[in-house]
Amino acid sequence: MIPPISDADIDWAERMLGGGISFDEDARTFIRTLASVQVVACPGSGKTTALAAKLLILSRHFPLPANRGICVLTHTNVAIDELTRGLSSIGSAILSYPSFCGTFQSFVGRFLGHPGYVEDFGHRPSCVDNEVASRELQHRHSAALKKARFYLEKQGMSIEGLRFNKHLQVVKIGENIPFVGANTPTYATVSEVKKEVLRDGYLFYEDSYVFAQRHLDRHPGVPKLFRNRFPFVLVDEMQDTNERQLEILTRLFGEGATTQLVGDPNQAIYWPTDVGTGCSWSPPADALTLPRSLRFDQPIADVATRLASVAPITVRGNGAGVRLMPHLIVFPDERIHEVLPTFAGIIAQLDLQRLLLRPSYKAVGWVAKEHEGGKHTVPSYWPAFSAAQGRRRAQYATLRGNLSICAGPPGVDFPRQFRRAVVASMVSFFRAGGTLAPSGRRFTEVTALDHLRETSPSVLHELETASVDWCLKAHSGRDVTDFVAAFLVDALAGAFGIDTSLPAAKVFLGGDDSKETPEEVGAANRFLFEGGAIEVSSVHAVKSETHTATLFLETFYHGYDVHRLLPYLKGSIPSGDELPRVKESLKVAFVACSRPTHLLCVAIHADTLGYKNSRNRMTEDDLDELRQRWEIVDLR
Repeated sequence: MIPPISDADIDWAERMLGGGISFDEDARTFIRTLASVQVVACPGSGKTTALAAKLLILSRHFPLPANRGICVLTHTNVAIDELTRGLSSIGSAILSYPSFCGTFQSFVGRFLGHPGYVEDFGHRPSCVDNEVASRELQHRHSAALKKARFYLEKQGMSIEGLRFNKHLQVVKIGENIPFVGANTPTYATVSEVKKEVLRDGYLFYEDSYVFAQRHLDRHPGVPKLFRNRFPFVLVDEMQDTNERQLEILTRLFGEGATTQLVGDPNQAIYWPTDVGTGCSWSPPADALTLPRSLRFDQPIADVATRLASVAPITVRGNGAGVRLMPHLIVFPDERIHEVLPTFAGIIAQLDLQRLLLRPSYKAVGWVAKEHEGGKHTVPSYWPAFSAAQGRRRAQYATLRGNLSICAGPPGVDFPRQFRRAVVASMVSFFRAGGTLAPSGRRFTEVTALDHLRETSPSVLHELETASVDWCLKAHSGRDVTDFVAAFLVDALAGAFGIDTSLPAAKVFLGGDDSKETPEEVGAANRFLFEGGAIEVSSVHAVKSETHTATLFLETFYHGYDVHRLLPYLKGSIPSGDELPRVKESLKVAFVACSRPTHLLCVAIHADTLGYKNSRNRMTEDDLDELRQRWEIVDLR
């Protein structure tokens, strides 16, 4: 039995977490709560810090008698690392056996998917990775398979894009019946080759969920074992939980365990995925809320409130005194190329580059690909834009070059940027030393952290602990290259047998970056102006980011998205009964408009042809209503 959490416990957690943290009453209510609860947390609410405080307090009572622990689930390794970074050596003990702290994917694979696969095939999977599984399928050849591929291509499908249901029938993503008649030669050929790759141990990520379902169906007593092992379950970023994940969560912990679900369904903007059909979480009306944003002040908070369609919430600003009125850029089609320069002009006029040491400016839209029918998407505003480039990062041949991102005055995102630079350096060191991942491929940031977490948790813990010290030193202007290099040589090279005598490794560790130029990744996606650069991107790509200033670009997706939202920009509050396209647009706009700390801008067409060439026109009455809440910049 866990004793009640008191305000004195929370005061202690504040001191342990450091950084002048002070929880308001809403956060304290959540931290004190030990019963099952659902929590809607607004953007920038500090929920991760509140979760860390709760774990820190709970750590003093775990493990529970009979070797019972806590289960902490989220969706990305970045989220796990952010959650655990604030825990001291005292709190980090709660994350080890018998507890579990990791992603849904790793949890399902470890406890359910892999056991289910072993039951079917008698051996463990070789690799769970979409790219590797796709490559294995592409390497299979036969006359019948060539014919099947031709048929699938004509139907807009591919073998790599098909999946299994829990009966191991081959189906389209999101469907449960065979993709074609089960008695046809095409189905027989495709099923045979996909099962051959499956038997060889190469799984797509979603295959883990298939075998998890099969395992649970075969062993109905398994959920009771999980509820006994993990009587307390905490799920972060609940809005990213899809239908299949929610089904497994409910089967395991729906009755008999304390479950706390935390997230923001207003930010559930990802597309239907391989493992489900999108967000299935709908918090009740009496859910707890964390309505105060530590990111932005009231003008942006008011916009967020009017866009919160799934879980209505009255967002409160941080009270920091940044009272910049949101700007609405109204442009005619023929002047769309002037939108980015206008945004740059507003930034310069407000002198934002002088207010902050390291400001960041981004222009983002929902649809990043060009529209075949000529409707406006992100490239319409900046023709040089490339969505593929935006997903890549600059890479250097030396450690000093990799850490150069941290040079200059630190800004609000410095800790996040510094950590990414350190992880990128670790990956570059693996590559320079000729070390490959177990899959035989080069390490990425995600797979490198996964590998450390699974094979050398002590090295990962040392990295996390040392990174905090390095970050503080770098924040004060010190060069930390030698500190990071010592860790790579002493801890990482020793643990993984990296050959530091290789020429590339020597250059990486001791090379001079004074003449080094990084691969200009994403250079085409930057609009340069006097005083800074605006990065052009998609809303989905910046979902977890914080910017100094954000411009939300109107794009076409079954109609122009910002025009759909005119009533809410004018002051209406969503009723919850909006049409699906309006709800989608509201969620995308909610994410985009809640990124900035200082300045929010939105670009909208003045007069254009929208869905089925219907007229989208801003009237003077529209502008008069909008002026009550927006600074209008009229380019007509």
